[in-house]
Amino acid sequence: MFIRDVVLYGEFSRKANALKETGIFERILDVYMVSGLIGLLTNKYEDVERDTVNVKIFIQQLNGEWDRLRYFASLVTLANKNDQLNDQSKQKQIINEAFGDWFTNESDSENEKYQMFYKHSLAGINLLYDRVIGTSTDNDSYYRNFYKFIKSIDKIDVETTMDRLIIANLI
Repeated sequence: MFIRDVVLYGEFSRKANALKETGIFERILDVYMVSGLIGLLTNKYEDVERDTVNVKIFIQQLNGEWDRLRYFASLVTLANKNDQLNDQSKQKQIINEAFGDWFTNESDSENEKYQMFYKHSLAGINLLYDRVIGTSTDNDSYYRNFYKFIKSIDKIDVETTMDRLIIANLI
């Protein structure tokens, strides 16, 4: 379970709020989750830059989506270590890193996989903002741009099972 809020800082908080205000997303948490998958699929991530301007995703909301966020963070681990999965000696360790917290009651939101999901989410927020809002100024354009963006993801030539899992969660 999460033990603290997730905080988006600076430009990421501004862009996440703008994406929520389009009406496509009900909560900042929804922006965060979809953006994390987009960042993972595009293999992009951003580093955290602390700023006084921020938006928080509260613990209660995060824990309400615990199963989904835990699954997405596990995908991050598998995707980042995909090239090592063919090595029999490393498979058990990678599977344990990806899914070990599914079988304990310990708080594990500080785990590296959640931090990597956060970084992928930051990159996804940038990409989603550019594709959905960009230079558009009205809700019709936002929805049309979002639809086109999701359709473009659907057309990506998928080479791995991992990419299929990520796309399946987006569509």
